Amino acid sequence: MEKIDENIIKLMQNESLQIESVDVIGDGAGEFIPRTKKNIGYIVGGIVFNEKNEILMTQESKRSCYEKWYLPMGRMEPGETLQEGAIREVEEETGIISEPVTLLVIESGGSCWFRFLFIMKQTGGALKTKEDKESIKAEWFPPDKILNKQVAIRSTDIFPVIKRGVDFMKDEVINQPNILPVIVPHIQMIYRFLLISKTQDGDYGVLVNINKDVHLPCCMVGQADMSIMVSLFKLFKEVFGRVKEIPKVCGIINIEYCGKPANQHDGMCITCLISLKTLPKLEGSQRQFYDWHVITHTQLIEKLHLMLQCKAILPFTDVHAKGTFYDLVHYIIQEVNNNITQFCK
Repeated sequence: MEKIDENIIKLMQNESLQIESVDVIGDGAGEFIPRTKKNIGYIVGGIVFNEKNEILMTQESKRSCYEKWYLPMGRMEPGETLQEGAIREVEEETGIISEPVTLLVIESGGSCWFRFLFIMKQTGGALKTKEDKESIKAEWFPPDKILNKQVAIRSTDIFPVIKRGVDFMKDEVINQPNILPVIVPHIQMIYRFLLISKTQDGDYGVLVNINKDVHLPCCMVGQADMSIMVSLFKLFKEVFGRVKEIPKVCGIINIEYCGKPANQHDGMCITCLISLKTLPKLEGSQRQFYDWHVITHTQLIEKLHLMLQCKAILPFTDVHAKGTFYDLVHYIIQEVNNNITQFCK
């Protein structure tokens, strides 16, 4: 299993990794072929800082939020990469030409939409001053002025993003590596899990599938629910049987997406770092196909130590997590365990 350490390092270095096989297939996943702006929505945009550390904002021209200010973003078009979509949206809404430096945050509603926001660097253009269907105009604002609501904001959902962007520019605060989507074609939606737990000896154990080619577990996602947690608990049921602990989603290590040609490769592979406090026993129906691999690479151990504290990693946010999220998780755990109990009777 030596190649597992090497493969994890590849993912952390922003390289692609071939999917050996899919281990869990979600409800309707086999029939779900993502199509941008048809059955799945990708929102792209970013934060652009100038030399004064001011943030680029766009004034909305939509009737529902007319004259309100927001970060430049919008729906990605078919045939675009995530980077290309972000570049286009920022230029259309602000007049500023920019290029992505790194992904800053990824958000999902659990259904068929994702939002990818980049830190972006200005390379040209000029502030927009003439209103069109995209926006009224663009301006640079100090972050504090935005966060203190001294300007009319469309929605405060951008506040955590702005705060993280400010911290990113300080560098030492979050120490996040630069992560850009790797251009790799995918037809369907895949979650690849780097599931870590401590062994009795205090080592980092990684769950791997040992059937044929040794690989990190992969789940194919259906249209009904793209929640990471739902996919994770389907995997848990097959590998561990009863679910006794709520896993922690530490963040995203790697993203593979292409989008070209249009309407053919709109799927995606997202590699997620997941942690468990207690190393669970392999007691599920497919337990014979799995094992725990102990990480031995020194530098990899050091990186994982930071990432498992949600540091030096790309954050992932489920926008429905507030309030009802853990109630939902407990419900899923209860349902999984009830199903196993009924099966065993």
